[in-house]
Amino acid sequence: MIPKLGPVIVVDDDAAVRHALKFALEIEGFPVRLYDGPKQLLADADLPTSGCLILDYRMPEMNGLDLLDCLRQRRIDMPAILMTGQLSPECESAVKHDPSRYSA
Repeated sequence: MIPKLGPVIVVDDDAAVRHALKFALEIEGFPVRLYDGPKQLLADADLPTSGCLILDYRMPEMNGLDLLDCLRQRRIDMPAILMTGQLSPECESAVKHDPSRYSA
């Protein structure tokens, strides 16, 4: 029996990016859940604890690294892909510090 995959959780404040990722991932057979920002994700009472995260770094409410820290404090520890159009020193430092956990 093949184990059921957890969803790919996409958090991005840009609707076009969210829906493009959803389209591409679903074509490949991945279940996808979309969130328009960190507050929406953190407020989800049905938040999965398995799967993987695709997070935008630059969002108005909270950046992707801070969101990842919040999730880890809640003991939600999924692999994460951090996306950004503008690499910041903070992103570079996170990737260098623990490259197995981040992809930028």
